[in-house]
Amino acid sequence: IIMNIYPNPIRRSQELTILYALDSYYSNPIVDLISIKGEVVNSIKLSSVDKGWHRENINSIINNNPSNGVYFIRLQPDQESRQTKKITILN
Repeated sequence: IIMNIYPNPIRRSQELTILYALDSYYSNPIVDLISIKGEVVNSIKLSSVDKGWHRENINSIINNNPSNGVYFIRLQPDQESRQTKKITILN
């Protein structure tokens, strides 16, 4: 899995995008927003995807108004695979 998120840091008025590459077909990968304490703050299920590069707007993951601060975005296409990136959320 290769993954990038942008913009980072993000302001609530901006669109949060995930760009990722997978090595095979996956049914409904999950994207989690995780607090610095390790708690899952929000999750979204993506559409099923084939092997290759994909770009998705994931603004809904920050729509529940998490506090400003540092979080992690985790892409988990299946139980064994995952990629995590740090993100900073600002007003």
